[in-house]
Amino acid sequence: MRTVVTAARMREIDRAAIEDAGIPGILLMENAGRAVADELCRRLPGPVRGRVVILCGRGNNGGDGFVACRHLLNRGLNAVCLLLGRVADLKGDARTNADILIKAGGPLVEVTEAGQLAAGLADAGAVVDALLGTGLAEAPRGLHAEAIELTNTLSAFVLAVDVPSGVDADTGRAFDPALRADLTVTMGLVKRGLLLHPGRELAGRLVVADIGIPAALLPDDGD
Repeated sequence: MRTVVTAARMREIDRAAIEDAGIPGILLMENAGRAVADELCRRLPGPVRGRVVILCGRGNNGGDGFVACRHLLNRGLNAVCLLLGRVADLKGDARTNADILIKAGGPLVEVTEAGQLAAGLADAGAVVDALLGTGLAEAPRGLHAEAIELTNTLSAFVLAVDVPSGVDADTGRAFDPALRADLTVTMGLVKRGLLLHPGRELAGRLVVADIGIPAALLPDDGD
């Protein structure tokens, strides 16, 4: 049986891995982004017609997206990150990975208005949702809501990073709007909301990625 955790419990496990076990947070992010790239390449129903568009928020979920974009580019895919905001506003490991992507020549577009979103998603063959992750406390608004709504109108293959944006990681509640994914790659352990209606249906196929958290820090049972 897969261990199921709340978002708060997962944050505590991440903290212990970084502070107690001494694993740099940027290494966990690297492993997470690589896992996203691996699963996307494995699950795509054939050659991607159009670009792989990675929608990135300003937190660590977006940081996973920057890493995934770099790995997808290394594999020869036509990938681009659409950052909902500005690079100057990023912090910590997410900022570091955005800078690495830019210095490596990877396309990262700062999106500040809805028209840019529509243009960026127009030719998407696959979309990676790295917008909000487990930190959602209220309905998405502004550009985040626009990005979710636009993505839901596409015929593209959609992969959500950790939890589909707009879904509560603990309860499975779907805010308005909430993203519909074909595949969700969740990090470390299964988040409770991914097994509860309607979050379970919105998550699509569920894959749990090993991002290098020591087994000794992982609980045996859900909490």
